[in-house]
Amino acid sequence: MAKMADFAISPDGTRIAHETGGSGAPLILVHGASGDRTSTPALRASLEETHAVTRYDRRGRGESEDTGAYDFLAEADDLRAVIAVAADRPVVFGLSMGARIALELLRNPPDLAAMVLWEPPATDRVDPEFADGLSRVRDAMETDGAEAATALHSRLFHRRSSQDIEELKRDETRWKARVGHMPVTLREMEAVHRDCLFVPRNYKRPEFGVHQIAGDGTLPFLQASSKLVGSVGFVQSHVLPGQDHSAPSKNPSSVLKAFLDAVPPDRALDGRW
Repeated sequence: MAKMADFAISPDGTRIAHETGGSGAPLILVHGASGDRTSTPALRASLEETHAVTRYDRRGRGESEDTGAYDFLAEADDLRAVIAVAADRPVVFGLSMGARIALELLRNPPDLAAMVLWEPPATDRVDPEFADGLSRVRDAMETDGAEAATALHSRLFHRRSSQDIEELKRDETRWKARVGHMPVTLREMEAVHRDCLFVPRNYKRPEFGVHQIAGDGTLPFLQASSKLVGSVGFVQSHVLPGQDHSAPSKNPSSVLKAFLDAVPPDRALDGRW
């Protein structure tokens, strides 16, 4: 039987579903754009061997509520709400868009043990080619529906071939989830690449360590993102050889090792790394 979720209440009243499994040092796992709290199950299970892992459905997904007008910074408020009710001085581990949301906590850093970021998307300027791609996906969504938009998004932004997309579709459960999440995935990408540009001076140096992990085979725009985030003086960057953006799902053991190397659970100093 699936475990029933608890709920945190974000400042705007949105109910955010979360649950905790495992035991050990507290950790909040923040999923990426195309997932929900059930994502990356193998990585999550491994983390639960050393940590009490709280995972949550970001707004608009799973059991969490949504709001009418979308504000990307409200996602950081959601994360703060989960931290407040679920964990005392946790490590926050964000994956992809979840990592970018975690970064937004650093506008006013909470009391954390550490922050670990897997390939957060970030840009400090509007890229015309990227913006055109987003417009094409938006048009496909409005004209042909979420499945067509999902396929186009995969081709444009993940460089997947038609054969790759057909392979994704064979996993019907995963493909259905991707299609279902496409409206919220698109609004987040539009926010990060148009409305919420990355401005380093917005982020304050916290009292805990901030670690960024990126694969050396990731997509070009994410390589640029890693360099931009890594330019912030207090962010410690780590490169994972032979891996790309899909590593948390496809090669979770490599991501787990990089995570534990960055924040080994038995080496915290005064509860922080």
